[in-house]
Amino acid sequence: MGLGIPPEPGCLPGRRLILNEAQSQGPPLPRGSGLFDNLNFNFFPVDLFHHSISLKPEKILDLEKTSLPPDWEDILKTCSGSIFQSSEWLDAVVRKPYEPVYLVFSENGVQKAFMAGIETNIGQGELKKLFFYSGIISRKQDPELLRQCMEKLLDFARKNSYFQIIIKSYDHLRNQPSGLKEFSPFQRAEFVIDLTLPTEQLIHQTSSDIRRRARKAKREGSVFKFGYSENLLQNLFRLLENTRQVRARKGYGKYHVISMPFLTPEVMLKLLASKDAVINYIEKDGEILSMNYILTAGGRAYVLQAGSSPSGYKYSAPALLAYETMLKCKSEDFDILNWGGVPLGKQNKGLKKFKLDLGARIVESHEEATLFLMPPLTKYNMFIRLKKSIIQLPAPWLIKKILLKTADHFLKGKDHY
Repeated sequence: MGLGIPPEPGCLPGRRLILNEAQSQGPPLPRGSGLFDNLNFNFFPVDLFHHSISLKPEKILDLEKTSLPPDWEDILKTCSGSIFQSSEWLDAVVRKPYEPVYLVFSENGVQKAFMAGIETNIGQGELKKLFFYSGIISRKQDPELLRQCMEKLLDFARKNSYFQIIIKSYDHLRNQPSGLKEFSPFQRAEFVIDLTLPTEQLIHQTSSDIRRRARKAKREGSVFKFGYSENLLQNLFRLLENTRQVRARKGYGKYHVISMPFLTPEVMLKLLASKDAVINYIEKDGEILSMNYILTAGGRAYVLQAGSSPSGYKYSAPALLAYETMLKCKSEDFDILNWGGVPLGKQNKGLKKFKLDLGARIVESHEEATLFLMPPLTKYNMFIRLKKSIIQLPAPWLIKKILLKTADHFLKGKDHY
């Protein structure tokens, strides 16, 4: 008959080492006698000799919506956060019924990742959505952590009656989509200069053609200046409209002078008044030839707008403006100068080449957005899908425009920012 050894304290029930009767009788056998030589104790889930169980604590990810964290500026620096996640930007762009949103993802009480954006309404209604200019940031790039945070964000949105999540990728220097089926990704790119490099290297990596045209413009009397006044902002819009018309004649397609969501002339003026933005410009014989509008915060600079007059193009003012802007940002100890992106299409290859000639490198990133997450808005998702399909159709633009207007008739602006 078999003889059983009772389990030691801490041993799981039903897990007992069974020896046959012959083996269990007699004095203890010396080590090396062969009885235990072929037993693999790793089979047992419990250490029979140490009477203890070693279990790792379960990782629990929490999401908290907070007011502006007191150390937010430090968080953005250590996590390489976007300039559009700064409190300076969000405070300027938010107006009723919008409000800024700060999200903190914590694992077992330890802060792991962060987001900052806007809580706003869908269309003209009262239903809410979450809008972010840039994606999740963390101190280390971990695809699994990103996926878990995005899952938590979805759960948070549903529980708190946010009907949609839109995540753009402005000044987001990470190319890491979540891969979740609820989010539709869109890849884009921006042109970034690393200003931590020595000035000599920054000059060297600027193309010889840009430097030559900048020198020529200076010899002909063009001067680099900057300011913060409302009058300069009005001049900027005049040049932006001129640039839009020039690009339209070249076949670049139609676009709005201000394409950044929720950016308005009032917001731009507010940022100038607080010195969180600056207008750089080139002037010759009292005439402003070329201008750019740059957002500045947290050691980063982002070119939001740029425009030139016909005379500006004639006298190479855009080249001089870009070159002097880079040197000015370097002298003011900014770490990054972001020249923004380029619209899709082969016709934009000239603009892409110009930004690369400035010494910028291409940084790819992903935007992600959900459809409407809950009724009663889910019935409109078919029209959002339809619009995406229409845009990809190999058909004349006139036909696509008619089809898009039909879809917009049913959506009634619910898919607008």
